[in-house]
Amino acid sequence: MNNSGKDPVISRVKEYITPGLITILGILLWAEISELKRDVKTLLANDASTQTKVDMLEKEIDRVRQSVCNTYKNTSYGGNEPSSLPTRGVAKKEDDPEVPTSEDSMA
Repeated sequence: MNNSGKDPVISRVKEYITPGLITILGILLWAEISELKRDVKTLLANDASTQTKVDMLEKEIDRVRQSVCNTYKNTSYGGNEPSSLPTRGVAKKEDDPEVPTSEDSMA
């Protein structure tokens, strides 16, 4: 059983299959990368439009806040203290309520 007769056939098949598989893999990778680039461009465009909307809403809130502040100043109870109006800040998490345990009820 000499394998020398089959080796040239197997090596010849490997010579043709290996470049074909590498080419197919390259094409698949190129397609995935192209799709990823398109998705990133779409997300960046959406982010830009969303950021523009947020900026416009912040300006509108500031305008409304200024209007309310001016109305508050012009009333008899308002005085000149716009600092008593709530200002925009970061939301804070409230502390969790204490839950009584069985040991607390026995004491």
